[in-house]
Amino acid sequence: MNISFQALSDTEVVVLGHDNNLWPEHAPFGQVPPRREQIDAAVVAFQALSDTEVVVLGHDANLWLEHAPFGQVPPRREQIDAQVMMPFLGDGEGEGEGEGEGEVTLRARSRSVK
Repeated sequence: MNISFQALSDTEVVVLGHDNNLWPEHAPFGQVPPRREQIDAAVVAFQALSDTEVVVLGHDANLWLEHAPFGQVPPRREQIDAQVMMPFLGDGEGEGEGEGEGEVTLRARSRSVK
């Protein structure tokens, strides 16, 4: 299960849910889910640059720069790269030292270089 979030401010948080849907969530908080628009689906990892731009790694190993307005999946975007390394989240059992639950270990994907 990959659950992650990035707070952009005290009124906006970008959330990656266990269903791999990515959302910007907006205050006022207190009701679950808060007001939100979907950014993308099938997301493995992300890095919000601002409330209008997010770098997204998809399940297909493609890396995208995605732009607001959000709400239509996928949003306006440009591909940055392909066959990007995927983060691997361990389950905390039977792993090497330093690879506990919630820590990220990168697994390389093969890529032809010409």
